[in-house]
This record gives sequence, structure tokens and C-alpha cells, in this order.
Amino acid sequence: MTKASRSMAVPKAMQARFEGIVGITDGFCDRHLDTEYKELARRMTAALCRKRPASR
Repeated sequence: MTKASRSMAVPKAMQARFEGIVGITDGFCDRHLDTEYKELARRMTAALCRKRPASR
């Protein structure tokens, strides 16, 4: 898997949460920022969705 395709990969268990967050950030970026920030927000959200939950 290339780095570019991995940057947008999201586990199936997190797909719904990813889509919800991206819906919010996409709207904000469309209104106030540009497409580069929109892409950055999507990549950051995908990265956070791939992180394992912290155990206590």
C-alpha cells in the first residue's frame, strides 16, 4: 500500500465516525478555508481513526 492511499485508509469500525467528522470539517473548509486545508483535515481525521484506543 502506498503512503498516499494509507493516509486516507480508515478501519471499518471507525468509518461512520470518520464520515461524520469529515462532514463537519469539509463544510467548515468550504466556507472559510481552501481545498488544501480540506485535504489536510481529512488526512488528520483518518490518522486519528487509525490510532488504537488508549487503555487505562
